[in-house]
Amino acid sequence: MAVAAHAELISAMTEFYILLRTAAVLPEDVHIYLPPHPPGAISTDAALAAGYSEEAVEVIAGLPYLGRNDLDLMPSTQFESYYGENEDVRFFEDKREMVSDGYELMPPTAVRLTINNIYGYELIYDVESKLLIPWEPIENPDDAHAYFHVPGVQPRGFLDPLIEKYRSLNYILGPLGIDYYDEELDRSGGVLKQEPHYTDRDRDNERQRYKILKAVQKMKELYLECGWDVNAREQTNFRRDELVQKRERYWQEVLEPMYDEIKGPGADL
Repeated sequence: MAVAAHAELISAMTEFYILLRTAAVLPEDVHIYLPPHPPGAISTDAALAAGYSEEAVEVIAGLPYLGRNDLDLMPSTQFESYYGENEDVRFFEDKREMVSDGYELMPPTAVRLTINNIYGYELIYDVESKLLIPWEPIENPDDAHAYFHVPGVQPRGFLDPLIEKYRSLNYILGPLGIDYYDEELDRSGGVLKQEPHYTDRDRDNERQRYKILKAVQKMKELYLECGWDVNAREQTNFRRDELVQKRERYWQEVLEPMYDEIKGPGADL
């Protein structure tokens, strides 16, 4: 099968999703659909009719999927799902549309893996080159309305650093969703630059965000107490149920009251 030629992408995506489940990042009711999928689980005829190449459809049918595609697992980025036996041609045509100023379809060999929310990435896998294209539409030059100017990378060249951010606990689940470590905020110590448009409330909120960042980092200690190994692919000593209980208590007693102290309009975290 042609899908064997794309083992790097499939294995990296599978490793990523399993890590999210192991680390208790995914909601408990979110199913992971791992390949090989049952016959008919993906509407391959509809995908072909929508203009995908045969090899692209084989890749679509060979990828793992999450039962929900509305979870931010990278900043402003959700992972796509093509899983479903009843999806029609229009469903797959929509997946081929590019974020651009006009209606434009991706090439038949392109498979979109993520959806961006204004900011964030559209990860596009090209089955001919076997490269992953990390497109940030918001960063497009004024004269570019597609992703063709973005150089491709090996799938693990992009996905392995993402996996490592979760394994090292730099990306960690908080009560409001994934907390993506903010290196700039950490360096600033919660002190805003001396600029006239910042108000006292802005400065108070920035200090509070810094306190929250440090409190979130302390959640790493809970994982380590429960046997998490930041260097191990297989978490054989991790006591997941114990972590979930301790984390829930920490959220309620420590983090949620801190979030409540962020003040006023425009004070989103």
